[in-house]
Amino acid sequence: MKPFTFRLHTAGRRFYFLCYTLAFLLLSAAVFSPFILSGKSFIWKPDGLTQHFTSLVYFRNWAVSIVRTLLTEHRLSIPLWDFSIGYGSDILTTLHYYVIGDPLNLLSLLTPVRFLEGLYAFLVLLRLYLAGAAFSCYCFRMKREGMAAFAGSLIYTFCGYGIALAPVHPYFINPMIYLPLLLIGVERVLHKEKGNLLIAVTALASLSNFYFFYMLAILTVIYFILRFCTMEHENWKKDLGSSLGRTLFFSLTGTALSAVLLLPMLLQFLSDSRSDTSLTYSPLYRPDYYEHILDQFLSLSYSSSWTNLCFAAPALLCVFLLFLKKKRLKALKAGFLILTAMLLLPAAGSFLNGFSYPANRWCFGYSFLIAFITAYLWPELFSLSKKEAFCLAFLLLVYGALLFLLPNIGSVQAFFALFLLLLTLFFLTALSPYVKKHPRGAKLCLFLLISINICANSLFYYRNNVESHLSRFVDRGEGFAVLEHSASGMVSLFLKDPSEFCRYAQDIVPLRNDTLIQKANSIHYYWSLSNGAVTRFFNELALPFEERSFKYDSLDNRAQLHALAGVRWYIQYDPNKYLPYPFDGLNVYDYQGDLYYVSETSDYLPFGYTCSNLIPRETYNALTYLERQQALLQGVVCETLPDGAKAPALTFQDQPLPASITCGSDICEENGTYYCMKEGAQLTISFESVPGCETYLLLEGMEAHSLSQLDLYTLDAAAPYFEEELASLTARELRQKKKDHRNTPNISRFPITCTSEALETTFCYYNQLTESSYDRSDFLLNMGCTQESQHTITITFPYRGAYTFQGISIHSLPLDSLTQQIAALSQEHLENVTFTDNQITGAITLSGPSILCLSIPYSKGWTAQVDETPAPLLQSNTMYLSLPLEAGTHTIRLHYTTPGLKPGLLITALALTLWLLYLLPDKTIHPRLRKPKKALASQQTNLK
Repeated sequence: MKPFTFRLHTAGRRFYFLCYTLAFLLLSAAVFSPFILSGKSFIWKPDGLTQHFTSLVYFRNWAVSIVRTLLTEHRLSIPLWDFSIGYGSDILTTLHYYVIGDPLNLLSLLTPVRFLEGLYAFLVLLRLYLAGAAFSCYCFRMKREGMAAFAGSLIYTFCGYGIALAPVHPYFINPMIYLPLLLIGVERVLHKEKGNLLIAVTALASLSNFYFFYMLAILTVIYFILRFCTMEHENWKKDLGSSLGRTLFFSLTGTALSAVLLLPMLLQFLSDSRSDTSLTYSPLYRPDYYEHILDQFLSLSYSSSWTNLCFAAPALLCVFLLFLKKKRLKALKAGFLILTAMLLLPAAGSFLNGFSYPANRWCFGYSFLIAFITAYLWPELFSLSKKEAFCLAFLLLVYGALLFLLPNIGSVQAFFALFLLLLTLFFLTALSPYVKKHPRGAKLCLFLLISINICANSLFYYRNNVESHLSRFVDRGEGFAVLEHSASGMVSLFLKDPSEFCRYAQDIVPLRNDTLIQKANSIHYYWSLSNGAVTRFFNELALPFEERSFKYDSLDNRAQLHALAGVRWYIQYDPNKYLPYPFDGLNVYDYQGDLYYVSETSDYLPFGYTCSNLIPRETYNALTYLERQQALLQGVVCETLPDGAKAPALTFQDQPLPASITCGSDICEENGTYYCMKEGAQLTISFESVPGCETYLLLEGMEAHSLSQLDLYTLDAAAPYFEEELASLTARELRQKKKDHRNTPNISRFPITCTSEALETTFCYYNQLTESSYDRSDFLLNMGCTQESQHTITITFPYRGAYTFQGISIHSLPLDSLTQQIAALSQEHLENVTFTDNQITGAITLSGPSILCLSIPYSKGWTAQVDETPAPLLQSNTMYLSLPLEAGTHTIRLHYTTPGLKPGLLITALALTLWLLYLLPDKTIHPRLRKPKKALASQQTNLK
């Protein structure tokens, strides 16, 4: 009987994809059965709800409004700016990373809002399905038989990267779709065929997500080099010039096609808050990373630096078999060695993460390689020689021995996978007569083992994480209800005049980005790309970030900064908690069964206020943090001053308070460094604050490093603390301490909690050892404004370690002049303000030359007209916009266009024209670029 294979003609491929579809549906049901059984959706609360699902709902409404306007009003109006994104942000550049540009999300236009959660889940599965389908197409291109492609596609689709990340970050699966298609495009170019596929897929990949497009580009370059160098050539130099030139031409054409989105994204990325963050990291990962790498290949029990591997049997067998094939498959061997080395080096993880912190989100590329190695060597598994079988058995036993002997390394999941691998090898060797006589049945049995392994990988993963992982997903059918059931939804209950522009703040933010759906204006933000001007504003005032520089919830409840941002309302979930000054008049609102407590203030600035005092940037930079904060209500900080402008005389009311520091029993101090012996150690600062003033805690020059218990044993300052404990340790216990020391993670994020008699606040400090979301060592914290004196502030440290401060001080800031300052700045303000798509209009009457300060975050996309005449906009107060005006009555018109959108659109149009010319008949133009040539005999798709 002939070996059973799927034929590659049209009917055979239809049958193949029918089998693949059925297998995918069955395996998906098994792999994600924990979600089904626990009644959970695919919406992950931390990022899925606040970012991925929210952006999908917003995108659907946004796109539908564009289409509706086009059909009903016969005009194309694309909203590009939305004040409900943080303080206000660009729609395209903020949401492109999540939703805009991905063609699959266009299905949302055909989906009613109430069914979007179902569409969201469907798209998660569809992306995985398309990833396997694209991999199958690559295998067909490389002349792999159907069964081999089938096995590889299942291993690729349900690798650890897919299982772990598809429900959490659905858009992380998109590069799994594009990578095989890009490589098919490269193969076509290498074999002198047309480049339409490479152009189209490059455009799609760069439109979908610029971040993963960067990784895809690097992986494609590596592939091109390996393939070209391992192919035979009659004229090496000529083939190199031709292949490289055509590949660059087609790739750049595809990239240019996406310029309408890609160029704005690149400009936004360059101004992002993280683009200039200084970063250092160790040349090697922690020891436990390397110890667990063997386990990671077979399981999901351990993950670090976004390294998700976990491949089903017989992937490991095929990797071993690859290196048993002497003088063959050089491209696959080189690819495996290069990508494995990249997995082991933080520098490679940083490079593929845009020179940021080391992160192996490119593991989809490694998974592709392992899956294709399996597909390529699949036929040879069924014809193993005795020598190969012996070597494979020996390597598996050595692998298992390492998992067993290395302490705390081998997981149950890995040993189960190893058992399946040994069972597979036994089946292929001991039952070789049956395998040769019944190849179809043998291959189906191997598919069964692969399926069992895939299901086991998922069940082990979710079993180990059932409490901490599945509990973090939204209940099925509740996704949209959760978005509606939020503080932003009840703003309409107290918003008296919807046309008036005001913002609100909250004591806690249980659901970030909820303002997008409700079209409310707040001051919290959580998207991957953020406005660098806002981050700079936070840094200049030492405002604490709760977690990251692109994730902020408040202005530290500082009265002056609330006024500057136009914050009128303050929402609380508990009326007994601290209410910031100057909010008062507690009102209770019942919204969807929950009680919200809303306070209001009249001390806030309008959307456009005026000021005639200009503060030079040099003067502002020379001030202390609290002086800068006070200066913002006494003048306008300008990057460049107009001719003849004079700086005002600034007055400051803050004053330092005498304070003493007391260490807790679990802290010892030496030369300004506080050594914490255990988690939760506390430092107490004693002082007496001034009643009716804001009390601030200033931490300067902070540094923090985690320490193991063994580290603390060796410190002279900590010796008395551990003297008795150290003397009682046995030799075995001491060896265990040394082992724990070696595997102690080097913590980079330190959430520090500060508690006063009025409130409790938490900020995060990041050191520069591994990851740094922002580089900051000074923190100024508002510890409350009370009518009675405060006396203590307690600092709670999260981990054992060394904490150093160049200075710890307490400051008092009177607020007596706040109301008067707000009234003066609001006297002449922008009136009759109207907001339409990408446009703001208003009118103002001035008694003299002044600066119109606008509550719009700085962006080069804004332009202004004063009395129908173009006028320059200035960056003022670091994060806002302003407009110089002369005395008199003026009409103001502000217009917004995404920076880079128009030139990007022009580049896209030119690239599209070029592509259309390329598609013309061969005799028309540039035949050398288009004319397909017959592939040389030495350039077949088989790897050498």
